[in-house]
Amino acid sequence: MPPRGKVLSPPLKTYCNSGASLHPLIQQILVIGHSIGSQRSSLMLDIISMLASTCLVRRNNRQSDEDWPDAMVHMMDSSSDFPPRAHHHISRWYGVDQFILISPDEKSHAISSEAQSKLLLSSISLAVANTGCTLPIFIQIQKNWRHMFSGQCEGCGLRTCFEMIHLRHIPPHFSHLSGLLNLFQSKLNGVNVNPPDINIVARLT
Repeated sequence: MPPRGKVLSPPLKTYCNSGASLHPLIQQILVIGHSIGSQRSSLMLDIISMLASTCLVRRNNRQSDEDWPDAMVHMMDSSSDFPPRAHHHISRWYGVDQFILISPDEKSHAISSEAQSKLLLSSISLAVANTGCTLPIFIQIQKNWRHMFSGQCEGCGLRTCFEMIHLRHIPPHFSHLSGLLNLFQSKLNGVNVNPPDINIVARLT
């Protein structure tokens, strides 16, 4: 368990599984509030910027800025189709092996509203754009037992958005790959005249 930092009410905690290269971040857990007020919004952005700035140590080993972020490369790695169950939920479901997670520090302070989650994600977007951090950053939403996470990863002019939804009953056309592919293609309508080639990888958890 990482050490706790100063708590601002209502509290959030950060978790990072990125190993020794982010050792300073693991040593100093930063806890932030998720109030929608402007003062808290500014504080939140400043602290997330500090998180993202710490991640820049990973860029020292890159040969050029044109390299894809490690997370995007790992997501498309077919050798990771069967992730160990011992890995974090985010690693198993989203296919990333290194990430930052911002989650409520207390069960009673879940990020349950869309406004709160959008505020955090917007702050993350600005911080990442200002610092060039290429690590995926996630927030935990809804009750902890639901294990719902949203986040994003940016680098080389690309952005990957991570989202999930819980359905009590899965529609028949979402229970097979072709239906999911059609859903994804529908999101690209109007983006390109010619539909791009689509590569698919799966995480069998």
